[in-house]
Amino acid sequence: MKCQSDLSIVSTFHENGKLKSKGHQKNGVLNGFWEGFFENGQLQASGRCKDGKREGLWVEYYEDGDLKARTHYKNGIREGLKECHADHGLVFKGNYKTGIREGVWEYFRWGKVVVSRELWKNGYPVSGETFYENGQLKSRCSFKKDEAYELYGLYAEFDENRLLKERGEYDEDGLLDWKQIFKNGVLQEEPTIRV
Repeated sequence: MKCQSDLSIVSTFHENGKLKSKGHQKNGVLNGFWEGFFENGQLQASGRCKDGKREGLWVEYYEDGDLKARTHYKNGIREGLKECHADHGLVFKGNYKTGIREGVWEYFRWGKVVVSRELWKNGYPVSGETFYENGQLKSRCSFKKDEAYELYGLYAEFDENRLLKERGEYDEDGLLDWKQIFKNGVLQEEPTIRV
């Protein structure tokens, strides 16, 4: 059995003398549970380290003690679910894969109502949707591959009764190729086409 004499608990302190951080070290490298504190003594962050890198779930707090974020790590890189919070609840949540955004990301109003949803692939948004406060779809669009938020392809906007208001298509240069206007779901005019 190996002796654990190389394992120690290390603490640092703020200038006001209050605890700043406390964690386990092995051979001078953070290993095990770690906590960081604000100058007022409130917990700022906590989680585990492995070989000096964040590992598993890390939780962050605001200075008043309210939850700020929950982020999962693997070998020091964001991996898995991340949630961010504000005083009114959940602000957004989404997944990371090897440190980049991947999959569905949702943004919330008042911690409960989804106001937008995006699909990410390889660190870039692929498509997006926005919603009315009643949860009905407001708009849907797609984005140019490997370009952050540059519209490309079809888009559509809907009224609160789920009826189509407008639709169109963006070209490779991000310019609107054509657009149709609807009233109560009925086409009002022929497509406006860019020439």
